[in-house]
Amino acid sequence: HDKLAYIFCCNLKFSRKPRLVDHIQFHLNPSQFACKICSKQFGDREALKRHMRSMHVDEEEKTLQCSVCPKRFAQKRFLNLHEKYHRNLQEKKFHCEPCNRYFAYASLLRHHNEEVHENKPDKYVCHICAKSYNIYTSYKSHVDSHDE
Repeated sequence: HDKLAYIFCCNLKFSRKPRLVDHIQFHLNPSQFACKICSKQFGDREALKRHMRSMHVDEEEKTLQCSVCPKRFAQKRFLNLHEKYHRNLQEKKFHCEPCNRYFAYASLLRHHNEEVHENKPDKYVCHICAKSYNIYTSYKSHVDSHDE
């Protein structure tokens, strides 16, 4: 079997069976590859591992200091992305017309538009007061605020 077999799903292709199995498991149980710290969900265990290594490292491993703010990073590429955020924000590159907000990246503006300005049903509804949210972390923070 010298040839690689590709299986297409969700516009993705898989050349290794374990990745395909993980992806199918994600469809069957999306929370299987969810970060236990921030609840972000991933399509496979490797993506979750990369997320954990890059986003949830111990504070003592964060030795690289942002030149603009007190934030620290463990990896140079994340420091560079963060500092680019400061530069883009100063240049006010990406503007949302409806609410007059500025974003450092086109992807953040796009995400903002999808979550705030597009009419779509809310996915998460508070079981205490019925307030609804599109973003899980916003919903979770709200529900937790009832306990305070």
